[in-house]
Amino acid sequence: FGMFYFTDFSETILIAALTTTLVFGGWQIPYLHRGGFYFPWVEGGNALALQLPHTLVSILQMGAFTLKVVFFCWLFMTIRWTLPRFRYDQLMHLGWKIIFPISILNLLVTAAVLLLWI
Repeated sequence: FGMFYFTDFSETILIAALTTTLVFGGWQIPYLHRGGFYFPWVEGGNALALQLPHTLVSILQMGAFTLKVVFFCWLFMTIRWTLPRFRYDQLMHLGWKIIFPISILNLLVTAAVLLLWI
């Protein structure tokens, strides 16, 4: 019984880590580079740089990755615990009669915008 919960939560953590890595930038923090923070728009054209030791930059990046993974674990568990579960026929209805037409409409609108814009 305990192994079921272990695999369920480890799967949630794995999916959160994959989502963080593949979609939300992984360990990256905006304007944080190898040497520290670099703000190119500050002071009327003069860039502002905040030098940081490499160890501190690495700790900030690991903290950002961990924070993103924890956020997505929370989000996935909140969605799982608040939304009702679908039966198979309800899921097929949702996919074929709602999501599929919306995706075709999205494809047509995107093609029309690109055709008119370019």
